[in-house]
Amino acid sequence: MTLFFQYLSHRIYRLLIKKLRRQFSRQQKAKERDEITRLEDIQRQNDPLYQAWIIQKENLRIQREIEEEQEM
Repeated sequence: MTLFFQYLSHRIYRLLIKKLRRQFSRQQKAKERDEITRLEDIQRQNDPLYQAWIIQKENLRIQREIEEEQEM
């Protein structure tokens, strides 16, 4: 009977370790993904084409608002 409980305890221990390893692995992958995304955002913000696109997008939004106000 004692052998059964030792096996059960060891089995539970192994399951917990496996769960913790998976959790740690997922957290590490998420950190790497977030860092890559952050670096891409910084590069995008420094890109002159992206900045021009943002300005153009804002100008279009303002133009649409003006047109909507004129229609009313």
